[in-house]
Amino acid sequence: MKIDLHLHTNFSDGEKSVDELIRFISNKGIDIFSITDHDTIAPAELATAKAKEYNKIFIPGVEISTYYNGGEVHILDYLLDIRNELLLSFLNERFLGRIERMKETISILNRMGFDITFDDVVKTSPGPYIGRPNIAKALVEKGYISKLSEAFTDELIGNNGKAYVPPNDFSPIDAIEFVLRTGGIPVLAHPGIYVSNGEWKLKEKDIKKFVEAGLKGIEVYHSKHSREDFEYYRQIAKKYDLLITIGSDYHYADNPVSTEMPVDDEVFAEVLKCVKPLLY
Repeated sequence: MKIDLHLHTNFSDGEKSVDELIRFISNKGIDIFSITDHDTIAPAELATAKAKEYNKIFIPGVEISTYYNGGEVHILDYLLDIRNELLLSFLNERFLGRIERMKETISILNRMGFDITFDDVVKTSPGPYIGRPNIAKALVEKGYISKLSEAFTDELIGNNGKAYVPPNDFSPIDAIEFVLRTGGIPVLAHPGIYVSNGEWKLKEKDIKKFVEAGLKGIEVYHSKHSREDFEYYRQIAKKYDLLITIGSDYHYADNPVSTEMPVDDEVFAEVLKCVKPLLY
């Protein structure tokens, strides 16, 4: 069975609706999936219904942004209770906080000479969510840059960018402890693409701290991880007896899904063995 546990819809910063995404991954041969939109579980009920329609297995999830040593670290929360009031209140607060950060980013860009407004950014989103990709789209539409990737630099809104406004001081350890408190399973997302002040990739010493806080898994196989990353994080997961997951982090058409990543059937079998406890 083919698995992809990191997908985004237009409830956050993905391009596809829930129905479009499930139809898309079905055509790509994916059997088990999770929608992990940023700071929202709004797609969960619809995804549960649509998964049955397409004969797929859906695992509820959400992606939580945290700040660690000058860079962003994302924690994936699986098997969450979509009716947990504490979780819903927390996510709503995070969602509103993201909007305020985007407003601050826009203000910085204005001071830098970029003539974009909050309304310009909102228009690029099909729903209430706005994030850095929406600001990048507004910059493209205004002609300041030619493609989205040009926005994610040190000059603009990359993780060390002049207009980047980081999340609050909510740490990965805070997120892990919160996920456990609300009954979810915390998994470290894409550790190989962590960037902070010239530091690349989360190292074992970092992950050990998260394990001590209760981390349960690592997204070993990610679309932006190298083969070396695959092996490095797989060994760490094995050492600390962590779940091994695979996630493409699909947002847009140029992003491969898991079945298009450089992995073989043995990888999916390994991940399925780890993921089985999440299915029941």
